[in-house]
Amino acid sequence: MAAAHHRVLIVEDDPGCRTLVSAVFASRGFEVAATDSVLGATELLGQFKPHAIILDLGLPYRSGASWLLELRADPATADLPVVILSAIADVVPPERLRLAQA
Repeated sequence: MAAAHHRVLIVEDDPGCRTLVSAVFASRGFEVAATDSVLGATELLGQFKPHAIILDLGLPYRSGASWLLELRADPATADLPVVILSAIADVVPPERLRLAQA
């Protein structure tokens, strides 16, 4: 499947990491929106309508983990693919995130 016209939302508070991940996806033909907070991500979610989210769990003000649980609880976003890109581990039990089993 070609990446053209596929949208990815990157939620990462580290500017260097956010820029790098954005550049990688953009170079592969994805439309990219990026933000440094859950507040920005919530606003972009409705406007940008991403096909997938790259999410840092350790965000300021509100954690990415709490936002992910909110996404999973909402039928409109429950099945939206989310890739966790974070130095934080074991924040949320995997069964609550409906992680894919290998």
